[in-house]
Amino acid sequence: MKNVIEHRGYSMGITFFGGEPLISFDKIKEIVEYTEMISETITKRYTIVTNGTLMNDEIADFMEKYHFRVTVSLDGDKTIHDAYRFFASGCGSYDMVKENYQKYNSKIQAICRITIHNGNTDVFSDVKNAVDIGFRNIAIGFDSKMSDDKFRDFYSAYNRMLMAYYEDIQKGNFYVIESIKRNINNLLFQRRISSRCNAGRAYFTLAADGSIYDCHRVVGIKELKVAQDEDNLKTLIDDHIQFINKKVTEKKSDRHSKCNFCPFVYLCGGTCYQHSYEKTGSYFSRIERDCSISKLEIEFTLKMVTSLDKTTLKEFITYCNKKD
Repeated sequence: MKNVIEHRGYSMGITFFGGEPLISFDKIKEIVEYTEMISETITKRYTIVTNGTLMNDEIADFMEKYHFRVTVSLDGDKTIHDAYRFFASGCGSYDMVKENYQKYNSKIQAICRITIHNGNTDVFSDVKNAVDIGFRNIAIGFDSKMSDDKFRDFYSAYNRMLMAYYEDIQKGNFYVIESIKRNINNLLFQRRISSRCNAGRAYFTLAADGSIYDCHRVVGIKELKVAQDEDNLKTLIDDHIQFINKKVTEKKSDRHSKCNFCPFVYLCGGTCYQHSYEKTGSYFSRIERDCSISKLEIEFTLKMVTSLDKTTLKEFITYCNKKD
């Protein structure tokens, strides 16, 4: 925060991530209240990713007051979610997450985060379940360690989910799939996308030991650490930002020859850095799985914007970008 002020920044964002960050709610309060106190001229944005089990009146009121963007993890229906997300007692957390979401959603308007992995490939059912609970904003990510067979199952289910999503939009049953919303806005504003995200450019991750990484997904990989408590911290970060910017603004064909022949080269943004590093030892490689999902999403988006009637499309775009 002091660094932002010293260099005359006008906005900043803080994301609280875990583990489960709400275990340290007192520390979150301390950080937010300090941030609010230290400068009134800088716009602040707060985000949290939580499993939703510790939500209570005090926390919900606090997040409403400071306009937190809240993401809640919900991985499938009760059977699947409880098989992977359970308490020390062995009891699953699904019912508590559902109850807390429905109790506090009027205050926090949470996004549902669905993680696809070998034990949870049916994203079609996952999204339907989330919508039935009441979620209207859904983000989907997949584990790069999925087996080939399980990834094919996921791809097939994702295709079915997108077809059902199109039918829902036609009927006026609107909800947001974050990746599709991103594609729509990129098309509308004619953006040329140079990277999948802004890790190492517009945001960094501060680990529990004080070390700094591009992204929370690579925390603990020593060779990817950007800095840690050095006196020349700003210089190190600035140099790293320049390095990442240079790499992501290179021609996509410099990363992989197949990108030369892809019609979506300026819409996909490339591969997730963590996925790429895990598979190839480089942030900037092309990973076939990521590519196939990006193509599926972009093709769906193009179909939607070209085939929906103009009134429905306008209403849907307005819904996707409305401010709660």
